[in-house]
Amino acid sequence: FVRFDNGTKQGAMFECHIASFMMIWSHIRNINTFAVLSRQLGKTTTHLAWYAWLMLFGVQNQFIVFSLQEHTAKKTVLAKWRWYIDSLPEWLKPLLTSRDDQNSTEEKSIAKNKNKILCFGGAVNGEGADRSARSFTSGNILMDEVAFFKFNQDFFKAAAQATNTAILNAQKAGTHYGIHMTTTPNRRDIGSREGFWAYNFFNSAAPFRYEIIDFDQHELREYLTHNAYNGEKPNGFLRLEFDWKACG
Repeated sequence: FVRFDNGTKQGAMFECHIASFMMIWSHIRNINTFAVLSRQLGKTTTHLAWYAWLMLFGVQNQFIVFSLQEHTAKKTVLAKWRWYIDSLPEWLKPLLTSRDDQNSTEEKSIAKNKNKILCFGGAVNGEGADRSARSFTSGNILMDEVAFFKFNQDFFKAAAQATNTAILNAQKAGTHYGIHMTTTPNRRDIGSREGFWAYNFFNSAAPFRYEIIDFDQHELREYLTHNAYNGEKPNGFLRLEFDWKACG
């Protein structure tokens, strides 16, 4: 079974509700998502569990990027990610980890398969966000609490250019890729630059429908490319929004 970090050494059993299922499903299907959920429903934790698996078993020679709302979030999020590694069975750890693994607040790495996580906090201005995003090439990006991430639009636009190349390379290599955004709601009016952009981007994503779970990859790409929740220009992302009732 899969255990989740809940602040205890033992962890908690994985809760497979519709939101967590769709997040893992989207990783497996290599599609971009934007998930808006209430707090304590496991949106960040679910993604981190996937990235722990990806770092250990799924890819080699890859950069995975976490962009977080502020620098103080780095310690918390990366500690959660590290929890999954530290919770491996003792007999398995020597096969997957080594003393050469990096475990700092800026970077995590698994030396044996040459994978790294790079972590970015919120920028102080648009130029800083642009510069940070241009400092890496990655096909796997998590933008956590994106509606609160300072200069999120600048970061995303700059990152998307290099990410497109990385995704093409991942497709050729048959490895996993995708951009995943999560957030709790923020102000959506023009008074919140970050919230306003996130709200509009979220509504330009294709709405969730249960039948897409059975789509083949071509059908899924067609659906994401030609549908937007607000009826305007689609951005190719899948829109995931679930309340407490839907998540049990």
